[in-house]
Amino acid sequence: MSYRADMTSPDMDRQLQLLKVFPEIVDKHFRGLLAKNVAVLYSKIKGTIPTATGNARSKFRKALTGKGINMQAKVGWWGKDAPWYINVVEYGSGPHRITYVPRLGVSFVKRPHPGISGVGFMAAGYSALKPVIDADLQRAGDAVARELAL
Repeated sequence: MSYRADMTSPDMDRQLQLLKVFPEIVDKHFRGLLAKNVAVLYSKIKGTIPTATGNARSKFRKALTGKGINMQAKVGWWGKDAPWYINVVEYGSGPHRITYVPRLGVSFVKRPHPGISGVGFMAAGYSALKPVIDADLQRAGDAVARELAL
């Protein structure tokens, strides 16, 4: 689970075609803003991760990768170290049966689980910062348009 920011809004399609030729313009106007917004989002969400053991909090990360229009910022869990249960914590689960396999492999024991409500900490953190992120990206897009017009 992760939130990603990219530069694929419909109003930028023409600019993106030009920026494939001039990736340094994207880096100039977007890299700093994306790095700042990823750091702020990371800090905001990390402090709200519900945890009993700290495993989810310790594996939570941020990244800013790529160049030009292939730049990507993300916050969350990905790859082989992602905690298996974090989607259940975020979104919840309905009633289900839990199956345990005893160490001896002799039998299965099934018992019902009532399910849990989702916490929504990732969505809440992203929603709180989305207006700031959108405004920053709009300003960067405007700066790109002004530079391309020159």
